[in-house]
Amino acid sequence: VISNYNRRYLEGLLDEADREKLKVIHCGIDVDSFLPRRAEGPRPGKNLVLSVGRLVEKKGHRYLIEAAKILAERGYEFSCEIVGSGPLEGFLRSMVEAEHLEDRVAIPGALYQEEVRERLREADIFVLPCVVASNGDRDVLPTVLVEAMAMEVPVISCDIAAIGELVADGVNGFLVPEKDPERLAEAMIRMFDSPALRAEMGRKGRQTVMERFDVVKNSEALLHLFERVVAGAG
Repeated sequence: VISNYNRRYLEGLLDEADREKLKVIHCGIDVDSFLPRRAEGPRPGKNLVLSVGRLVEKKGHRYLIEAAKILAERGYEFSCEIVGSGPLEGFLRSMVEAEHLEDRVAIPGALYQEEVRERLREADIFVLPCVVASNGDRDVLPTVLVEAMAMEVPVISCDIAAIGELVADGVNGFLVPEKDPERLAEAMIRMFDSPALRAEMGRKGRQTVMERFDVVKNSEALLHLFERVVAGAG
């Protein structure tokens, strides 16, 4: 399974004798394809916020827009880009217009992978405020968070499913309660106000990815597991 969260769920469905057969190997990315921006370093005052994901309920983009309203009301200078397409695109655009955030929040639609990487190179913060949807759907461990962390972009997300296995709150990013735009805005402000904090969390984020979410290392671990099973070693 790809996370301890999944393992705990499956353990509840299995007999005790079978639970020890469950192994956790995280999904990984090609870390060499997501290199951090080196030349410019931290850029205080720019405050470019990026979010990437399908425009569906479980991504929680509505709460990012609500947090953007709070930041604007408090006088913070920032720009926010929500990249993706999906059934909630019209609803989210209407939210932006209703809150008069057109000069702060952009929804450009879906982009190619290389275009997303370019956006990540420019971003100061990556925010994905995932929620448990009304039908129970949820992200377990979004790959785009791993990609952002690999590029040393500090991340903010919510402590649901297996996200806490990637993001250690206050260490390599921030985790806030789901559906809480006030707490989300506060976490963004902490990053806005401290370029040094963003840089430190970014470095620790990439370190986390290289240690536990490198596709080469994790594929080798999966191959080793297959070889043990085929050899009868379990």
